[in-house]
Amino acid sequence: MVSWTALLFAMVSAHAGGILLTSTGDCPGPIEISASGLTPGGSYTLLYSRYGRGDDRLVSGPCDGTFTGLDGEEVAVTRRADADGRMRLRRDFGAPSCGIHLQLIDHTTCVVSNVEDFVRPAVGGEADFGPYTWLLGERGESCTGVCETIGLRCADLVESEWVETCDSNVCQLFYPDLPCRSDGDGPRISYTEEDGAPSPSSECVYHDWPWGGWSCDWVEREDDVRICPCE
Repeated sequence: MVSWTALLFAMVSAHAGGILLTSTGDCPGPIEISASGLTPGGSYTLLYSRYGRGDDRLVSGPCDGTFTGLDGEEVAVTRRADADGRMRLRRDFGAPSCGIHLQLIDHTTCVVSNVEDFVRPAVGGEADFGPYTWLLGERGESCTGVCETIGLRCADLVESEWVETCDSNVCQLFYPDLPCRSDGDGPRISYTEEDGAPSPSSECVYHDWPWGGWSCDWVEREDDVRICPCE
């Protein structure tokens, strides 16, 4: 059965410092991000990364030199916790943002929270769309990198002789209102905006014949968003 629910992985235990970061909701869509264990009334920073988990060290701010659990982190927001050491944010996440990873750092103690992963929206359905987890990529990203985000590998559509039609293609599960176009290099969305969202010129390009030019590492255009079969 096809599901539009994003895969949200939450840590069930906090780090030694006791900061537990969690999220609820379906991505894309409104997500509530909350945390406990912060210094009451103290400031914190919510960090994010599009590149996944890592061990980068902060190079500025009150916690300069602290190791994070992220790779290539950036600041999402800096605020103060409430009197109970809690925080709560509600944000509406678009599809291109569903691959980010979040982490909190307490400015008083320089303790970091667990990493909360926002995995890209996935669809499945072995009967209609093969034994794959289909994931939206970032704009211009290869399917190899997309699948690695959740610890899977990209499936070879050419080897499997995967073929779609305009009446039944993976792209329109994500974007049912887009027109479709036949091409062996799909499934992908063509001519997207800079944030990866469809533009007025976008089409669902589907995989209508097992063209040998398709590969997990291949990207035709920088403004394409690929839809990747992961296993």
